[in-house]
Amino acid sequence: MPLFTLTQFCEVFNGSYVCGMHEGGVQVDGFKVDNKNEVNARIQKLQNNKLNVHFTPNGIKDVDAHNQKANLEKINAWYIDIDVSETKYIKSPEDKELRAKRKEEIFTALFFEFSLDPSLVVNSRNGYHVYWFAKPGASIENFPAIQKALVNKMAEYGADEAASRP
Repeated sequence: MPLFTLTQFCEVFNGSYVCGMHEGGVQVDGFKVDNKNEVNARIQKLQNNKLNVHFTPNGIKDVDAHNQKANLEKINAWYIDIDVSETKYIKSPEDKELRAKRKEEIFTALFFEFSLDPSLVVNSRNGYHVYWFAKPGASIENFPAIQKALVNKMAEYGADEAASRP
């Protein structure tokens, strides 16, 4: 699996939407990734303000309508977010052990449940963010059907349908 720099991130996810979020899920200071020279500073600013950084990997037309299908400009990747819900908040060593075991099961399934290996797997605190990179010119019209199929395939492992919107 590749390790990305922010410059490489901009190249792969050009046109994507990045925002900061408070713990309660309120988005602030969102921006479109279109200038690789500014991304590092803008993400650092979000982190300095103690915000969680989130992004939508596909190209958008307008920041204000970032997660609507009609706002998609291009497909960079199809993706799923999988969290181990049983251990979202670790309270004991047993929870930590259970999380590690479940993450191992999820990781194994990612490479045995699909005929096409993921392009990128990001190890998050409580699971994985998984991406399959699109070829240039990928169809926006097929995006929802492919997303739904990916989420359904990994539903038993905790794939988050809400995180798979455009």
